[in-house]
Amino acid sequence: MLTSRLLASSCLSVIAPMFAFAASGPLPSLADPLQAALVPGEPVLNVTALTPSPGPHELRLLVADTLELETAPAIRFPGEIYLPPNPAMPPSKFPGQLVMFLHRNAVNPPWELVMTFPAAATGRWQLNGSFAPLAGEIKPEVIVPVSGLLSGENSLLINSETTVLPRLTYRCQLADTSPRAGQSFTVALAAETAEVELWRSAAGTAAAEKIAEATVARKDSPLIDAPPWAPVTTGLSDHAHLFTAAQAVAQNLLRARVAASRPGFSGGLNMVYDATHGLWRTPHWVWAWGPAVKFFIELDRHLPADAHAPRAAYREAALAAGLRSLDFVQTKPDHPAQGIAAVRWAFSPETPQGVVEYFSTADSLFLAGWAWMPLYQATHHPPFLEHTRGLEAAAVRLMDAYPVVPQDYVEERQRWTPHTLDESIFGMIGFTELYAATKDPTVQADGVRFIESHLKHMGQPHGFLDRGWDRATGEAFWDADVKGHLWVLLGYLDAYRLNGDTRYLDLAKTLGDRIAASQGHDGAWTDAFRAPTAGDPINDRAIAMGAWMFYELHRLSGETTYLATARRALTWCLRHQDFSDNLDLFGAIPNTTGMAHLASRRMTILYTTEFFGLALLAELDLPRS
Repeated sequence: MLTSRLLASSCLSVIAPMFAFAASGPLPSLADPLQAALVPGEPVLNVTALTPSPGPHELRLLVADTLELETAPAIRFPGEIYLPPNPAMPPSKFPGQLVMFLHRNAVNPPWELVMTFPAAATGRWQLNGSFAPLAGEIKPEVIVPVSGLLSGENSLLINSETTVLPRLTYRCQLADTSPRAGQSFTVALAAETAEVELWRSAAGTAAAEKIAEATVARKDSPLIDAPPWAPVTTGLSDHAHLFTAAQAVAQNLLRARVAASRPGFSGGLNMVYDATHGLWRTPHWVWAWGPAVKFFIELDRHLPADAHAPRAAYREAALAAGLRSLDFVQTKPDHPAQGIAAVRWAFSPETPQGVVEYFSTADSLFLAGWAWMPLYQATHHPPFLEHTRGLEAAAVRLMDAYPVVPQDYVEERQRWTPHTLDESIFGMIGFTELYAATKDPTVQADGVRFIESHLKHMGQPHGFLDRGWDRATGEAFWDADVKGHLWVLLGYLDAYRLNGDTRYLDLAKTLGDRIAASQGHDGAWTDAFRAPTAGDPINDRAIAMGAWMFYELHRLSGETTYLATARRALTWCLRHQDFSDNLDLFGAIPNTTGMAHLASRRMTILYTTEFFGLALLAELDLPRS
């Protein structure tokens, strides 16, 4: 076993118990001073390096599927509607280039990240925006300690007169040994391919010389998912089967939790599992944590009395996400978004740090209704109620100032967006749950005012709303889609729950009929208001959301046709639930799609998983025949 002194000086990972030198064997010849191999079936890289001369040497490691830069169109940036210009803000001196790369914590100190730029490149670089900022001047070689990287996705903004992209490698300084001294290392590396290089530094100078390289690739095939878990022949009547599926959803949500190595968001939930790269991503869509909190709270009452461990895990996860989300509420009294939470961040090269922070009233109300108020009812922790009250006051302030509450306050533009989207109406749940807890008629009146402002300025026949509405011009933009109008359906249902006005239930039924008519025979929806045809992209978010919302429409209306729609959607979800050996996919619904800044790829999406779980619980809550 290595001593602590040797451990401190060796280039070893500390994320897995792999602290021994690789198995001894014949040293490489002078003609072959570097050997590297990925261990089959394990996230392990073994490296043996022979230093052919005295003096400092280093290993460099290029991990193709993580350190490879992601650029547009693989990474998407917000358009002008989401990032409107602010004439009062001067433009950047140089045009920005924003790229992303991934860091799995496969290497830890004393490893470093080396950014190698073209020799003539000038300008500045900014790493990770406002999340964990590091910045500096562009030089031929920029060294960043791996402790300064974020676990998961990292953004790199480059401001330069010319287009320059660096080559990224990890490096580790080797001990200064006598010639032909072999040094072997084991590195935890979850990658399919990697390039390993041995470099020699010139004594007393910064120059370095590459003296050997090796490329490694897995010989074994990547893990192939098992076939989807098909429903049992008894269909949805097998409650044990449904409860197993709900527990699998819960396990996936627990794995989606943001680790402590992601500062600021730890305890929350990642929006995406990027199956292409095998990595959890996007911890900063805070509004979407809400339904997971509600799911954990609701799942609790379905657990057997002796299920102490899962009950404790679910309660802890719900409370941790709720408490963390309170940290994003803007509390400065002179801030335009005072009382509103920063609910999501986007990446853009058109901002000084490459990251855009959004405060959204509707998204915050959604978060309050799904997370803060259920947690207040469960724990009576005063801040959950206090922040929801403050959010209500902020909504009233904005309703006094604008015909419809603007979608977002953009911190980097220091202004409200000129638009409101149809999905803004999903904020109704914040008023509804606050009223349920307080019975304050003022809350009820404020909620009615919120929905009526949307109906007045954005309402269309058949329960539709304008997909997007510009208050400056009074004009609509974009076409209605199923997923967006499922959020509208949710708003109508919550408005009916708020004050019992059957007009809102009638709107929900009219819109629900239109959405149900576009459902495929297998339970699927696309984005379009027509039944899917061969080759249409299936929207897993719409299917999972629709499953739960049609259960809710059935519960509130009593009409069985909506139950049939819900069950078709839930059956589709069950057919596509993943039960493979990949624990990060297990319990969720992988699909090839895009989300936020990520262009289309195979992934799971948080609110698909959440609403799938809620739909399972809704089916379990129905009376048994």
